[in-house]
Amino acid sequence: MRNIGRRTGWAVPEVYVAQPPDAGEPPRQLRAFTKLRLERGTSRRVRFTLGRRAFAHWDAGWQVTPGCYRVLAGSSSRGLPLQRPIGIGGARCAPPGR
Repeated sequence: MRNIGRRTGWAVPEVYVAQPPDAGEPPRQLRAFTKLRLERGTSRRVRFTLGRRAFAHWDAGWQVTPGCYRVLAGSSSRGLPLQRPIGIGGARCAPPGR
């Protein structure tokens, strides 16, 4: 995250997970976020660790459906410029844009 403004400000980076269509879940779900104070003209790298539960949905217990998931990150649900596919359960996923 980078503060290009003239004053100290706050940023809230967010991470979403998009489950495979077979899971029958919403298009993406918020799975991690943090609040950062950034002095003017500074930047910070943010790292999130997603456990198994971040990829699970409820179906009489927490289940992880095998398939291609997408992890999306950005400053809001409408601005997610960082995306990466993750294959679970042996799934092979195409890189973004293919």
